Amino acid sequence: MKLLALALAASLITTSSYNRSDWISASQWKKTREKILARDQIDGHWVCKYSGAVIDTRTKVDIDHVIPLKYANEHGGDQFSPDKKHKFANDDSNLVSSSAHENRSKGDDGLSQYLPSKNTCWYYRHWDYMSRKYGIKLKGADASILAKGLDSCPAK
Repeated sequence: MKLLALALAASLITTSSYNRSDWISASQWKKTREKILARDQIDGHWVCKYSGAVIDTRTKVDIDHVIPLKYANEHGGDQFSPDKKHKFANDDSNLVSSSAHENRSKGDDGLSQYLPSKNTCWYYRHWDYMSRKYGIKLKGADASILAKGLDSCPAK
């Protein structure tokens, strides 16, 4: 009986499949990348928003989604229309220049698994703004960390 109940419960749990191309095409990403590189360039270099590291070579700059596309997909974004997915993926407010190291360290993680070493208040505020703007459903540890983080940041 317990096995039957567990099997039934498991069948009711749906996992949203994530496909990056549902959110952004390779050609669109190239255009978006160029736009963010131009926006974030300062006197011929870029500064990683997460670590403060200076990046002098354009090809070494990663453009990162503050709220990762996969995370968004797993927290309500799987229900977005194709148009809303494209808007989210290309929203300048959710894109920053970063070092490859920081981008790989962050991956698709939420707030409970990654916080930057610099600009944490900015990071909390961006998570809050983008999650509200698009209806990303933060729960559990991520929601708790965001609330505590925002409370600990000075008023803007």
